[in-house]
Amino acid sequence: MISISKLLQRPRPPTSFDRWREVVPPEYGYLAEGKPSPPDVNTLRKWLRSYARWQAGYQGLLEIEQDLEVRARSMDEVDRRHHEYFAALFMQSAQWHAILLMLVRDGSEPERSKHLAEIDRTLAELRRRITKP
Repeated sequence: MISISKLLQRPRPPTSFDRWREVVPPEYGYLAEGKPSPPDVNTLRKWLRSYARWQAGYQGLLEIEQDLEVRARSMDEVDRRHHEYFAALFMQSAQWHAILLMLVRDGSEPERSKHLAEIDRTLAELRRRITKP
């Protein structure tokens, strides 16, 4: 008998990969669905939980980059486009997190400023990744 929960699970990324086209970064599904949305992060606590998911995904992206760099394979056009897509997805999501943080009213100004500065640094890094994979 087939389990319904197994049918509804998202496909798992491969445990080993050699090219960007084989990669699925952590939290990819959450971010690709346009998450978070405003009702999901209407308090600072909810925003921080969503942002932690974003950070976990971004950290996974960096680890994938390092892993692929160690293998020293040249990046073809398809790989470059995959890398660009993932970097742009994380950039768009970071911008969305910054916008939603400004709408959260229960956070203090210093705390919001700290997170916005962190997002700004990450956005600059992601822009660099898109232009120079």
